[in-house]
Amino acid sequence: MKKHSLALLVVVLMISAELFGAIDLNNLIGQEKLLAGRIGWEGFDTASIPALIFDGVNSYLLNHPAPPDNFKEYDKAAGICFFPGRHPEIRANTTVEIDGVKTACIDLDISKSLDIAEIAALLLHEKFHVYQLTNHPEWWGIADEMALFEYPVEDPKLLMFTYLEIQALSKACNAKTVGDAECCAKRAVEIRSMRYASVSEACIAYERGIELVEGTAQYVQAKASGSGIEKYMTEEMLQPDRVRARGYITGAMICLLLDRLHPAWKEEIKIKDANYLGVILKNTLSKSGDACAFDQDDMNRQSLAANRAVDEYLLKKLKALDNFLGKPGFKVVFDCGNNPLMPAGFDPMNMEKVSQNELLHRRWLKLTNNNAAIEILNIESLSQGLGGHPMFNGVRQVIVAGLNALPDIHKTEGKIEFKTENISAEIGQADMEIKGSTLFIRLK
Repeated sequence: MKKHSLALLVVVLMISAELFGAIDLNNLIGQEKLLAGRIGWEGFDTASIPALIFDGVNSYLLNHPAPPDNFKEYDKAAGICFFPGRHPEIRANTTVEIDGVKTACIDLDISKSLDIAEIAALLLHEKFHVYQLTNHPEWWGIADEMALFEYPVEDPKLLMFTYLEIQALSKACNAKTVGDAECCAKRAVEIRSMRYASVSEACIAYERGIELVEGTAQYVQAKASGSGIEKYMTEEMLQPDRVRARGYITGAMICLLLDRLHPAWKEEIKIKDANYLGVILKNTLSKSGDACAFDQDDMNRQSLAANRAVDEYLLKKLKALDNFLGKPGFKVVFDCGNNPLMPAGFDPMNMEKVSQNELLHRRWLKLTNNNAAIEILNIESLSQGLGGHPMFNGVRQVIVAGLNALPDIHKTEGKIEFKTENISAEIGQADMEIKGSTLFIRLK
């Protein structure tokens, strides 16, 4: 009898795991509440912001004032509802709207190795974005993602200055005395000024905007986790094209430095047109005293590292394009003709520029025009832009490679529709042709 009971228990646990996933939501809620007490940002009421979490199995809606009907009750007392599978709004760690209510969203498919405390800190990061959008929407208009494509990532001298600046900011954050912190911070400000002389105003605005929006959110996450900002600085962020990712780190470093040198900075940052973190830091530093200097050996080391990184980056681009085009399996090619598709959504953190007008999208791409809507998720795709720009003038071709099979197409009165695990397409008018293992869809 005991054996049968044990077997039944195992079956129940397996069904429960399949239905509700593996995340301990009550533990997560408790961790979030605990970690929120470390942040110290006046007006950021974490408990009032709803959250949508995909744990790889199901989607959970927490603390929403009026959950939509497609969510089922999971734990009424804790304010938790669930949606079977991946909710359509979940595409990244971001902010979404659920029935008109801004909601912090995290996709644990992207961050599979995090423990509960790290998930709670990440959730606070995304909740801070909801706070920003509600209280400081003007912050979000500064960084134009299109400027990222113009950034001179292949310039080794510019990358050398980037390395030196990060090094100076790190030393400033870890300095034992205020004097040493100021000395290193002045050096960082000087290097930034030299960097800015080599990039366009659009690129400068992009950096400042990312630091303001993502840097402050990364600061919130670092404060919550209590682990310091260096934990989030990976080798990948030092790659030439990881401009956006570095903005999270440099922005958070400046925030932590301002905590020490200018505790009132959180009020100053609320003032429109005066809220660039780098500018606040520059204006905070005393006029007396010199900046700390790097010795020549140090500069030589960073120069060699930058040149090597650029060489490796150029080689990696060529390999990435060759590997994509050489993938085994089936391909789908969307040819837009004279009616280009425009970007409706993409993941800038998982995207690589492989030529002047081609982008390799590692995770997510959504494109639309007056004739079509195409979304590609969790599989690589290659987009080709018009007019020498990979996206600004629209996209003329998209390739999805490495498919196990060609999609099952539904065609009615010239309209094409299909939905697979990775591709969703609704096209008003198009021609189709299969050549070997490749499906060509030519939009009209």
